[in-house]
This record gives sequence, C-alpha cells and structure tokens, in this order.
Amino acid sequence: MQGVSYKTPPIVRTMVFVVPLLIINSICQYIGVHILFRLCLSTLAILVLWVLRHKAFRSLDKLNIKAEHDYNVRFDIFIALYVVSFLPFYFGALLVVKGTVSKSLAVIIIGLIVNRLAWAMPYLYPYFFGTLPRKLKIAMLIWLASGVAYGIAKVATN
Repeated sequence: MQGVSYKTPPIVRTMVFVVPLLIINSICQYIGVHILFRLCLSTLAILVLWVLRHKAFRSLDKLNIKAEHDYNVRFDIFIALYVVSFLPFYFGALLVVKGTVSKSLAVIIIGLIVNRLAWAMPYLYPYFFGTLPRKLKIAMLIWLASGVAYGIAKVATN
C-alpha cells in the first residue's frame, strides 16, 4: 500500500458537496422550513465542506486504496453505481405509487422489483466482484434480503 497514490475521481468530489445539500434540503422541506433558511443552511454547508475538503479527499483516497488493496473493490465504481441507481430507485417508487392509486397489482410488483433492484445495485458490485470475507458477504446478503422483505411487506400492508 505504500507508494500507491490515488486521486479521488471528480464524481466523488462532486458528491461530497451534493449529498449534504440534498440531505439538508430534504430535512428542511420535511419540517417546513422557509426557502431562505434552506439557502442559508446550504451555503453554510458548502463553506464548511470547502474548508474540510482536503482532509475529506485525503481520507477518501486512503479508503479507496485500502478497499482496492484488501478487498479488490474500487470505491469510485461503487459511488458511480450508487449515483446511477438514483433514477431507477425513484422510478420504481413512482410506479408503486401509481399502482397503488390505480389499484393495479402488476404495476405495484414491477415498481417494487425495479425499486429494490436499484437499491441493491451498488452493493451487488462488491458482493460479486470483490474478495470480501465470508462473514461480510453473509451480513450483506442478510441486509439485502431484509431490504427486499421490507419493501414487500410495505406494499402488502397497503
């Protein structure tokens, strides 16, 4: 691991700034905060992240080197899959809502399958292509199965 250098990809550098802003916006929207206050919180978050960016990116570089060296998993591929999975995840949720409104079980099931597969997509990459320990693979499988079971139970109760 010594002597190996890695530069955090631009998509990860962007996500370091975008994800906290999305979280702040979602929380503020949920509790009904005025848009100007949301803008102030977002600006403050950008300033804090800008100050901490060197330390954060250095930590991400170390994490990526360790993940690639120890487990044969590239962190940037995982993040890219995570970002790509956003659209199908919300499309599946939209299909579940449409199916619930129109009382169509087929649309609900298709939406649930799309939603759960998109949710699991980034985690399947290290599961199948990484050299993870057996205990970690079993834990990931249980976690993925519980997420799918939760989605099915949620639809079944509605």
